[in-house]
Amino acid sequence: MNKISIFCISIPLLYFGYFYISMTKNDLSNITKDITTIDSTVYYYYDYPWDNHSHLDDNIIKFIYKDGIIISGYFWGTSDEFCESREGFLPGFFMLPIKDIKQNSNKLSFSLDSRHTLFFNKPIDVMYTPSHETMQDNNYLWEQNQKLFQDSVCYEGTFLPNEFIIHKEKSKFPYLEDHRFVKMDLDTIKEIYK
Repeated sequence: MNKISIFCISIPLLYFGYFYISMTKNDLSNITKDITTIDSTVYYYYDYPWDNHSHLDDNIIKFIYKDGIIISGYFWGTSDEFCESREGFLPGFFMLPIKDIKQNSNKLSFSLDSRHTLFFNKPIDVMYTPSHETMQDNNYLWEQNQKLFQDSVCYEGTFLPNEFIIHKEKSKFPYLEDHRFVKMDLDTIKEIYK
């Protein structure tokens, strides 16, 4: 049972207010929990620093929460996620469901599996999911020698206030630096890609 106790002292011409709130630890946890993570969808955006603001190499992660736990999500990125280096050809673009989600406090690990996935010649609209046939509208299939690419990659990251950081040394192919994804609303992401 929640208890709220209020104690006030009142003196003529002068008022002192003192509030004492008594709550259980569970009540406090529910109040302080980030509202966006209870039952919601949260987007994180990584702005690739070396693409001259073309946004072609940027990444987007969508996490879907149920009761404060990530139950699923999607990752928008390029074929570079599945190979050590690319030379002499442009990347392919994908949108994949995240798999093997393991969440512990502010730590998260997940994997991406490229098998049975179509890659395209330009970024996939953030509004599409794998079930959208319109994902292919004005987008051509990207085909390369699959022997150059890994079937799956794993990631480990940390949540900070308004950020999700994929650690460079925790990825299958180490990044040059940590990838700092910033929490961003869907409308802002759409504006970037106009």
